[in-house]
Amino acid sequence: FACHSGAKEINIWRWDEVVVILSDVKSTPRGHGLYKYTLTKRSGEKLILDDALENVYELIQPIKLNVFALLSTPLTQQYDYGQAVTFGPVTIHRQNGIQIDGKSCAWNDILNIKVDHYDFTVTLRDSKRHEVHASTIPNIDLLCQMIGVKPDYL
Repeated sequence: FACHSGAKEINIWRWDEVVVILSDVKSTPRGHGLYKYTLTKRSGEKLILDDALENVYELIQPIKLNVFALLSTPLTQQYDYGQAVTFGPVTIHRQNGIQIDGKSCAWNDILNIKVDHYDFTVTLRDSKRHEVHASTIPNIDLLCQMIGVKPDYL
């Protein structure tokens, strides 16, 4: 995709260069969303797409689709081979379950996982809940895809 920064130059980002998409959505008192997406390249270079762009929510969708298609295979293989896969404060492991902000939850202890624009929430069978802000989880859409959870915002 190409983007025009404040300068006159046009930046071109290849799908395979992007390794992280952070999604930060906040609501206003009127119930409208404020969208901010931070994209990070392998090199560490960052780009922020936010409400300064008209329809930024719609614009980010094809970027996510293409980037996550490339990231999905190696991460899914890692997960399938029994290795832990980390998404910021959340780590998933096929045999051991989820670790969220340092708290381990075995798969069979989990009653529900709920994901919305604001929070990633794990509810255990004993009614304990663990949650982190969705905006702190890199590639949250890919995490949801890997564990079979449909986010409330899709």
